[in-house]
Amino acid sequence: MHRFLQFSAKPGVMLMTALITGVLLLWAFPQLPLGAPMLDVLPGYGEDEARMLLAQYGEQGRAVYALASPTLDSLLPICYATFFAGTIYRCLPSEQWRWVALLPLVVAGWDLVENVQITILLLQYPDISDLQIQLASWSSWLKARVLVPSLLLVTGLLLSSQLLDRISRGRG
Repeated sequence: MHRFLQFSAKPGVMLMTALITGVLLLWAFPQLPLGAPMLDVLPGYGEDEARMLLAQYGEQGRAVYALASPTLDSLLPICYATFFAGTIYRCLPSEQWRWVALLPLVVAGWDLVENVQITILLLQYPDISDLQIQLASWSSWLKARVLVPSLLLVTGLLLSSQLLDRISRGRG
């Protein structure tokens, strides 16, 4: 795992994963012709809301989403987790905190579980059970609850790192 953290902390890797994450979030996903919000971006949903969205996607939208979920939406957690892990690793105060840099991998793993759940819904629609929807919704809910703290941690570390760097340059 140490090799992965060292790799993810390389400036070129961090830049590339940040760029890919940005392109996916700001350009690729908004371009998907779904006709309704992606289930992935909701912090959970009920059975009726999920069925309504799946119907709004239409056959073509569900097919596009079912292709995007295991491809583009699997690339996304790999990239953001690599970027987050690299950022955290670079900003850690000491090696004893190295384990904190692994937290984004847990988030990404859960995001991938969510993608599987949503892909099942998309491929089996309209023959989906309430339990399948509840599992997918719970996956989305949990992902939202673990992703936000990771974002806050990375943002806080970046800001504190910048502040400490400015302070140390001011003294030197």
